Amino acid sequence: MRTSLSLIIAMLGACALPVDEQAASMPDGKGETGYLSTLALEYHTTVEGEIDLPLGAVVENEISLQVRHAMRQLVRQGLHLNLATDALDSLDRVAVSGTTATYRYRFHVEGLITHEELRSKWGLTDPRGLRQRRIGALVPRNVRSLYQTYGERCAAGYIPGELGEHNYFYYFDPLPGCDVATTPLAISVENLAAEANPYPEYDRLIADRELSVVAFFGAVEHGEQVRRGDQGMREWRDFIKVLKQLNFQRIGGDADEPTGKGRIFRRYANGLTVKLSLFSPRDLQLNRATGKQLFARMVRENELVMYMGHSFYGSLDVLDEPATYDPAMYQIIMVASCWSYEYYTKQVLKHHPLADVVNDTESGWAMNAAEFAEILLTNIVRGSETQGRLDAETVYSWREIINRMNVYAQRAYSAYLHENPYTNVDHHEIMGVSGVLTNVFQPAPLSD
Repeated sequence: MRTSLSLIIAMLGACALPVDEQAASMPDGKGETGYLSTLALEYHTTVEGEIDLPLGAVVENEISLQVRHAMRQLVRQGLHLNLATDALDSLDRVAVSGTTATYRYRFHVEGLITHEELRSKWGLTDPRGLRQRRIGALVPRNVRSLYQTYGERCAAGYIPGELGEHNYFYYFDPLPGCDVATTPLAISVENLAAEANPYPEYDRLIADRELSVVAFFGAVEHGEQVRRGDQGMREWRDFIKVLKQLNFQRIGGDADEPTGKGRIFRRYANGLTVKLSLFSPRDLQLNRATGKQLFARMVRENELVMYMGHSFYGSLDVLDEPATYDPAMYQIIMVASCWSYEYYTKQVLKHHPLADVVNDTESGWAMNAAEFAEILLTNIVRGSETQGRLDAETVYSWREIINRMNVYAQRAYSAYLHENPYTNVDHHEIMGVSGVLTNVFQPAPLSD
């Protein structure tokens, strides 16, 4: 979902906080997200619940959907839970009634809490004080056909005419008047995840002295045709101006030969060639199968992937398919869309052991997508050219890159509030990067 023209970036400056002494050991590979942000902290949590299902149902899929129904309630409490339910620690069938079985389950997953919410909603200044706290939500006992059965009675915050089965979890809220049978979902905050100050793996990116990049700009409006005035088209045009300022030159040919879509740009400087494939909202206006194939091809072939568009309520299943990725290629994948930490981070890392995933843990605005892409592209290119460090003051670590995104977003949000003093928009994006805790690259020491 987007607010207004949704999709922008996050806020504030860096804030170093102590790591929980009893935090879990360093994750093996990319099995855990290994998150870093200047605005939020990642915690390990345990989730426990019950669910009613028809006998023979695929239990894990139904549990994942049930947990998604807690999203709105958890966000109100300041917890941004990763919504991937990949591996259950326990699953027990505790009752059978006719053709319905009741299962009790338990699993571990990561979640984020922002520095601001830690103070305002929990009254804490030390993040370790959240350890062993319990957070609860009410979720439907049976998650099938909720919209068909309960309609608007158990939903809140939706745009009239846009509520349906596909997004009911996002708007689900068991307020007075909701008559769905619910069951408690219990989340225990175990400990603060380990944090580091890693760099992108620049040596892998430029091993061949070439950097391949793809940038997707999606449409903001929902319609059969993409208007020239669609905010996604505006951002795409602004990004072309950015490329010209960075001395990229457009070259002939189509970025994706099978579809004849996309433009190709190239830049050579400081011994590094950067090839960039750029797709506009109109380029992506394809049937579902063709668009999915184009997206998968481009992701598999490029080292830096930037997607600026809708999250479609977590339904971009192409990101949850092994064939989308080249597991031998180190990649940076930015999913600059609403709630992409919750929806897509674990899905990417599950299939790609060498990916760093730049994500957002809030809903976003579209009007700053080009600037967001510019910040990431500029810093990754400059970091690749300098092997991570220009001088003693200028480094291109993940903390610095994410902080630059967040500082920009804070300024953009402040400017918006100044121009719209009576707005009810009370949030901004929280940008971070996942999968980086085990990165090993470090810039060479400066010579005396």
